[in-house]
This record gives sequence, structure tokens and C-alpha cells, in this order.
Amino acid sequence: MKLKKLYSFLPLLTAFLWLGSGTMWGATLKIGSNDAKQANAPVYTGDADRYQYHNQSIYTASELSALNGQQITKITYFQRTGKSTPTAAYENVQISLIEVSETEFSDLNFISTTGATVVYTGSIDAKTATNPELTLTSAYVYHGGNLLVDVQKTQPSGGGYNGNGFQSSQLSTYKTLYGGGSTTGLPSSGNRAYY
Repeated sequence: MKLKKLYSFLPLLTAFLWLGSGTMWGATLKIGSNDAKQANAPVYTGDADRYQYHNQSIYTASELSALNGQQITKITYFQRTGKSTPTAAYENVQISLIEVSETEFSDLNFISTTGATVVYTGSIDAKTATNPELTLTSAYVYHGGNLLVDVQKTQPSGGGYNGNGFQSSQLSTYKTLYGGGSTTGLPSSGNRAYY
């Protein structure tokens, strides 16, 4: 008999929720202190209404050991408060997951996502103080490696300039790479962040 398990973790700025088989019910796994805030990932909020963007975050195998062999079925982003609120949802967002050898970003180049699983296409509704919860269109089976979360805004529309941004954890290594593109394309390289 399969029991529904619900796990969440929030390294950096994201909580993944997953369903799988096992003996625990509704357990929560939290990673990261969520004590910082920034506006560069998962959505590059400063230019989300005007430009395309590309963001990547790495979650290490040691942070995710409790998820080994399980399915990731939801992602929840934790919003910061006290800033302007977007007037529209961040539209045309594509999220892909892939396990990689890297544990951090050593340069300004995005990691290749060849072979990644596209798990979500749609919008992130950040117009209220509610934390957006995304139900993935394709569940991802996590196999125990370092997990790269790749977020791209594929069309320059939707969302508000200088939106709230999201909660995160401040780290000592570069775990996030973000970049704003243009009205016609994604950035070719990004900027590293300790979040």
C-alpha cells in the first residue's frame, strides 16, 4: 500500500513538495534559514515585465538526501514583503530540473540543460502576499545527485517592474546564477549570487 508523503525543503528560496511511497505522512524537511531576501531568482523581478531572463540554482545532494528516489511534484516560492507588488503574474515561465556534477557556479556561464526534464510551463502569480505554489506538469524522480533548477522566462511580458522578490538563504558559495536578457532573447551569461 502506498502512503502519501509530503516533504518540503527551502534551500535558498524554494520549497519542493513531493509525493512518494513510504512510512511517514506529512513530514517536512527544511533546508536553509530563509533569512535573506533578493530579487534575482527564481524570477529576475527587476526586468520581468520587459525582458526575458534565465536563472539557475543548485541544491546539493547532501541537502536533498531525504528525497532520494522520490518524486518532486510541486514547487513553492516564498515571497518577501514590504516592497511594491507586481500588477500581473510573471508569465511565460519554464522550469526544468536536472541532476548535475557541479556543487556551485565557478564562472558566469549557465550550466547546460541538455537532457533536463521540463516540469513546469506557465506563470508565477506573485500579485499577492501568498507564496506561489506551482503544481508541476511533469513529476521529477530525484535520484540523489546535485539538483539544478533552471528557470527561464521565454517571452518578455507579464509581471511588474521591481516586484517583491523572494526569500532566500545567504551562503558562502555561489549557488545561484541569474541574468536578464532582452526583448528578443535570453542572456548568454549571468551573474553569480551567494543565495
